[in-house]
Amino acid sequence: MTNKEYADNLRLIANFYDAHPGLPLPYNFERINLSGVYGRTGLASVARIFGDCEKEAKNGFYYVKKRIGAVTLTAYDWQANVCERVVVGTRLVRKELPTAFETKEEMEEIVEWKCPDSLLNGNGNEPDPSTPA
Repeated sequence: MTNKEYADNLRLIANFYDAHPGLPLPYNFERINLSGVYGRTGLASVARIFGDCEKEAKNGFYYVKKRIGAVTLTAYDWQANVCERVVVGTRLVRKELPTAFETKEEMEEIVEWKCPDSLLNGNGNEPDPSTPA
């Protein structure tokens, strides 16, 4: 489906709701998840189109969101596909092994995610990978 076909269908749905005010709202009508957006380049492209938008790293995902009225358009991917994983240290942790009835200590990485400033600064000015530097 093209963007024009999708927009035309949204208008048809809006007209149908106008004509049938008793019709229940769809599940999760407040958010539309965009499909086919992958990695840093994909999210940067969407951020450029959105212009002023919200960027958020949360629960292992990286989100780019644009609120239009009461609806939020959302593009997202795994944070690991967008940001750089940086090990900043290690720590000793104690883990209970319930099946062996013992405690084991092991080293665990301390990780931070470094996300591209251009995706985090709110203006969506990620360099276009097709443009020579």
